[in-house]
Amino acid sequence: MTTELLSDLGDRLDQGVAHDRSEGGDVIFGLDDDTLASVCIDRLRQANWKLAAAESMTGGLIGAALTSVPGSSDVFLGSAVTYASDSKVRILKVDPSIIEQHGPVSSQVTQMMAANSRALFNADVAVAVTGSAGPSAQGDEVGEVFIATDVRGASDVVRLHLSGDRNEVRARATAHALDILRRRLLAGWGR
Repeated sequence: MTTELLSDLGDRLDQGVAHDRSEGGDVIFGLDDDTLASVCIDRLRQANWKLAAAESMTGGLIGAALTSVPGSSDVFLGSAVTYASDSKVRILKVDPSIIEQHGPVSSQVTQMMAANSRALFNADVAVAVTGSAGPSAQGDEVGEVFIATDVRGASDVVRLHLSGDRNEVRARATAHALDILRRRLLAGWGR
């Protein structure tokens, strides 16, 4: 193939990718080796923001995904894995009356986890996850997951119902948390 033909082919591929990205909106998150975590890290780096996480049922999977990205220490400050309610109270300062009133798997608790994690780590952005991966001893609905984001004090909570076994629910909750975070960062949410 000639250099001109290769160049033309490269230009057409670039145009096709740009078209697919514009048509796909925020559904398409990257190319080649991009991951949800790497895209989040890149966006945080561009905004010069720091990230913290608070995890319950994911047990550190969000932190593991983020720290698998080379250079993530530029923006990721840490994750508080607060699996037990006592840990949520002691480490993240979640109000025990909120846990008692709404339960540990609730919108209210997740929102407090995100806000208090952001404060604990002195971060600009935080993501938090609670849920029931099953089997549930507390009567929580298996697969019910709450994901909260807090960007400089502006917060949002998403409730999901995920299927699968325990490990699948945890993995899906992690992927959803990173995708929700990515979408918030992409939109410049909370600025």
